[in-house]
Amino acid sequence: QIITRPEIRVLQAQLRAEEKKLDLVKQVGEALSSALDLDRLLALIMEKITELMEADRSTLYLLSEDGTELWSKITQGGELLEIRLKVGEGIAGWVAKSAEVVNIADAYSDKRFQPAVDLRSGYRTRSILCMPMRNNLGATIGVIQVLNKSGGPFDVEDEALLSALAGQAAVAIENSKLFHSVVTKNTQLLEAQEKLEAKQRDLNLLFEIEQEINRAVTLDELLDGLLHRAMDLVGTAAGSIVLLEPKTGDLYFRSVVGPSGAKIKRLRARL
Repeated sequence: QIITRPEIRVLQAQLRAEEKKLDLVKQVGEALSSALDLDRLLALIMEKITELMEADRSTLYLLSEDGTELWSKITQGGELLEIRLKVGEGIAGWVAKSAEVVNIADAYSDKRFQPAVDLRSGYRTRSILCMPMRNNLGATIGVIQVLNKSGGPFDVEDEALLSALAGQAAVAIENSKLFHSVVTKNTQLLEAQEKLEAKQRDLNLLFEIEQEINRAVTLDELLDGLLHRAMDLVGTAAGSIVLLEPKTGDLYFRSVVGPSGAKIKRLRARL
């Protein structure tokens, strides 16, 4: 059978499309393996999936910790919205609850579809492909939903491709959560260690003050010793202790350390 030139051009176009798809899949894998910030990761996932699925827009929902709600901070198509759905509510909620794939050619013909977002934004949803994201234990951690494929409804090949991408995304999201959990625990550990070290410094200072009190024979010796400890603690080259004279109400320098200590010690001030 002789292949005509138009048929060759069609085959070449199909080959280029598949090569582009393979390159995008590779990009998704590389991007997901390197991104650990969850918000950046979600944005990256949806950008690549939208392009790869030839969709108009995509939304990634994550399951809340208590498993009762889906939330999304990433919505493409010109708007950044936070959408919250109860598990079981709408197409995405139904997928989260049933853990089954939904592929709809006409969204408005399906009773599970809720057009509230369309009505608020003026957007018109036509075709929907919605799929659960499962972690390595098989538990659903979220839902990926793509809308309005260019050129018609989503097919079986699209389902297989999105399933593979959802698996990659789930692993990346779990890794990101684990990373941030470890970082949080390490931060808490460092904070606890710093508090413990600060407490130890306070105890050491109290012990040193007690030693100064025990060594001092006169008040001047005591004040001079305490002043030196205080200066060492804050790292200063000069300091003074000012006392109040009860009879006159004057303030006077009882202990002074510094280059002009002798002059300063003669100064008095009235309140």
